[in-house]
Amino acid sequence: MIRQIGALHTVAYAVLFGTFLLIICTVFSGEAVLNDLSKLNMTDLLSLSYLGILGSAVAYVWYYQGVNKIGAANAGAFIALNPLTAVIAGGILLDEKVSAMVLFGGGLIIMGILIANKRTKTQSEL
Repeated sequence: MIRQIGALHTVAYAVLFGTFLLIICTVFSGEAVLNDLSKLNMTDLLSLSYLGILGSAVAYVWYYQGVNKIGAANAGAFIALNPLTAVIAGGILLDEKVSAMVLFGGGLIIMGILIANKRTKTQSEL
């Protein structure tokens, strides 16, 4: 699908379809309360916008572009960067403590990605 319509359109259709399904589930479960939307303040709206635009849409477009370029198996290894980047962002933006063990774990994640994407010699190259 990515090769036919592109990463951006694939993400857009997936998000729209997911939103439609969530609305249906919310309505039928009785949890849809429109009055609660008025309780959102500007910080809440900015946080939701950041999460939706950068944390989801842009990230998924880049991920799908990676799948298109290097294949699903190789691109799938990069999902391990999600917790690492969250910890780094927390350290930079929220002044959270980043311990030596976290840095060691981050190194292991990066090593794992490099190993998973290491190009092996094919029979014709030997």
